[in-house]
Amino acid sequence: MVRLVGWIIRFIQNCRSVKENRSKGELTASEFVKAELIIFRIVQKETFQGEDEKKFKFLSIYKGTDGLLRVKTKIIHRKDTENFRNPVHLPLEHEVVSRLIRFHHEKKSHCVVQNFINILRESYWILRGRKSVRSVISSFVIYKRYSSEKLECVTAHLTENSVCEAGIFQITGIDTECSCF
Repeated sequence: MVRLVGWIIRFIQNCRSVKENRSKGELTASEFVKAELIIFRIVQKETFQGEDEKKFKFLSIYKGTDGLLRVKTKIIHRKDTENFRNPVHLPLEHEVVSRLIRFHHEKKSHCVVQNFINILRESYWILRGRKSVRSVISSFVIYKRYSSEKLECVTAHLTENSVCEAGIFQITGIDTECSCF
């Protein structure tokens, strides 16, 4: 999705510029960042416009210079990236957010929920993050496989010939009810 928006932005910029100044080749890192910011603005506009402030009463939210809603953390004076000091505020249930979680979870080799939340919080602040991460992660097939209940079978009783005392190969038999052939 980010790549698609990046190509659209480049196309628009190339249409507006003269032929000599047009960008060519692969997308640059700055174009990816611009595309990601545009997507986050759209998500926030769809979700938080006309939103009740009760959800945000425990968070210190402000509008950043890039037009995104950001969360003020206690480490605003630390010398680090803007995303780390003031992560982007994202909604709980949005398709873009679930795809973002899915992408980063695969990128981080399916790490544990708590570690993954810590990794996400370096750049994004998702409302009720643990719930949204668990709901997205639980949809992975690998977790369904490990969390499934084991199949319990009732074993059949042994026949009288199987339990009597006899020498090796003294009693033999063929299962006639088998429909394998």
